[in-house]
Amino acid sequence: MLDNVPGRDVGNSSKKACSSLSGWDRDRLRAEVLRERRKTSWNRTMAARDVLTKNQLCVLEKLETASGPLSAYTLLDQLRERGFRAPLQVYRALDTLVKSGFVHRLESINSFVACAEPHDHSHSMTAFAICDTCGQVTEMSDHDVDHRLNEWVNSTGFAAKKAVIEFRGTCAKCLAEAA
Repeated sequence: MLDNVPGRDVGNSSKKACSSLSGWDRDRLRAEVLRERRKTSWNRTMAARDVLTKNQLCVLEKLETASGPLSAYTLLDQLRERGFRAPLQVYRALDTLVKSGFVHRLESINSFVACAEPHDHSHSMTAFAICDTCGQVTEMSDHDVDHRLNEWVNSTGFAAKKAVIEFRGTCAKCLAEAA
């Protein structure tokens, strides 16, 4: 797919190929490379789904079909007919699903949502917009924003362990209905 990009020489290093491109072509190439990386990462993540346990699959499927974020105890209540009896069963499944990139934990509301975007969780910042009226959660991941935030944090000498970006407010649909 990248072979059709103007200035792309398969035999040269990507730096040499990029240096001969105009600014617009370089940006287009960079965007294409990011799309390919995200798609590859998403395909790897989906392949990892095959090794999930029965409990992990049950929790993931429940989150994927939910109309909004769910707490661990709500998941437990909804999965009792599938054999779930203790909160620990849900928390263990959620822990693995979060680490594997299938699920995100929403810190501000102590709930979980299934991942909606094909992005690389190990290198990209993910932000969420959470509607306080209807509970809709919109997920966004942007490499450039991630890069800028990491540069800023590193320049301060701060050693970040975790970053959570959550916007709380009202979605466009709820704003329109209220008007």
